[in-house]
Amino acid sequence: MFKSSLVAILGLLLSSGSYATDVFDVDLELKKHSGKAEKPYVAVYVEHPGKRFSPLFVWRDKYKWVRDLKGFWRNIARRNKADVDAVTSATRRAGAYSINDIGWDKGAISAFIIEVAREHGDYERLRVDMTEGKGDAFCAYGKLEINKFCVQEKQEK
Repeated sequence: MFKSSLVAILGLLLSSGSYATDVFDVDLELKKHSGKAEKPYVAVYVEHPGKRFSPLFVWRDKYKWVRDLKGFWRNIARRNKADVDAVTSATRRAGAYSINDIGWDKGAISAFIIEVAREHGDYERLRVDMTEGKGDAFCAYGKLEINKFCVQEKQEK
């Protein structure tokens, strides 16, 4: 009895659309520097209403340098090492990258944020507000370490 009631409630919740997931693509282009430049540390994360944050991905080498990603460190990494480790991969060379099919409820997102820091280099942080209509590309352009950071909400088929 209890089990079938629970299944029925779950079915109603899932079919009601209240747990709908929107799909996003993130495109970023990291500035190339001449000469021997270290690979940048990159953190991309989501800001939720109420100043709560969730990591999407982190490109890093040694954890001790994550604190150079100042906002990411303050809002996520210093308290939630396990969450950061779960979305971490190795650093990558500067260039253009696309991360596709990120599933999230758009109503739960205020902004996408990118932070980039380079050893013996610059630090840059860009914020893309997600306050406009569906299907638009939201972009921010940097000057020091980031050429372009865009978030595109995919259209429903």
